[in-house]
This record gives sequence, C-alpha cells and structure tokens, in this order.
Amino acid sequence: MITLEAKNMYLVSENKRLIRARGRMMNNSIYSKYKADLIKLWTPSIPKDWVTIQRYFNMDMEVWTYKDPTNLIKPILDVVQELGIIKNDKWLSMFYLKATQIKKTESESVKVKVW
Repeated sequence: MITLEAKNMYLVSENKRLIRARGRMMNNSIYSKYKADLIKLWTPSIPKDWVTIQRYFNMDMEVWTYKDPTNLIKPILDVVQELGIIKNDKWLSMFYLKATQIKKTESESVKVKVW
C-alpha cells in the first residue's frame, strides 16, 4: 500500500480539465500545472522498490473540499497513473471516498491510499 497526501492545495476538478482550443479538446493549463505540482510533491513518497500495479487495484481517497468530491477523482487517478503507481486507471476495482465539506475560504486537502 502507498499513501499520498497533499495539504493546503487548490484541488482541480474534472470540470476544469479540458478546454476547447483550435477546434479540439485539450488539457487546461490549470490542470496541467496541478498535475505537475502533485507529481513533484508525491514523487519522493514512492518507495524505490515500488512495483507498478499491473491490473486490479483499490483506492481510498479522503478529501477536504467545498467542491463536488466526485469530480476530483479522475484528476487524482491520472496523477497516480503518471507516477507509475498503477499501470492503467481502468483497472480500478474498489474505490472508497470520504469527503469533508469545508468553507470556500478554507484550504483544500487530499489523502490517497492505493493497493
């Protein structure tokens, strides 16, 4: 099992992921920066001997947010896949989400466990 945590961070929802540009859909620059920030933050948390999960995996996600928590899932899955923790997010077998609603003026946080 691996645990990843990001505290006091603006969490980007699925609604902010794509924009239409030059007649096609592209990743929003806000989303791209969010992914890069999480990758930079979480890379040191990955054990050197970690073996990428090739098939079915489980994930627990705990969020503190004022947004719709279900829209925060896909961006986190994309980061976990890009980090090499999982091979493909389509193999998600079991998922648990615990969401704590906060005020818009408070800082958002996320904690993820993958096994």
